[in-house]
Amino acid sequence: MKEGKMVILYTGNLPELYIIRGVLEAEGIASWILDEQMKIFDPFITGGSVLQADLMVWEEDWTEAQACLPEAKQESAPLAHRRRPWLLLIFLFFVLPMLASGLARLLS
Repeated sequence: MKEGKMVILYTGNLPELYIIRGVLEAEGIASWILDEQMKIFDPFITGGSVLQADLMVWEEDWTEAQACLPEAKQESAPLAHRRRPWLLLIFLFFVLPMLASGLARLLS
């Protein structure tokens, strides 16, 4: 088993990721879909876009894996961090209403 850091190769919907993962496996590149089982059993628990998932590869295999993707899907550098859309959701649904109610009390 390889050691090192995993990076996001591509973000997309599950059927698309299964196809890309099959191409990578045919080339001998190990990959997996982050939160794959959670997206199938309860897609809403992972937050963010319930239809999107991340395809992960070892950082040392990233360049070779990029070459297996169609040109329209290729990135110039690996995504080292996972996007966190849930932070925006927390702000919109919890922090913003609290600020608005506090402001309304001050003005009345």
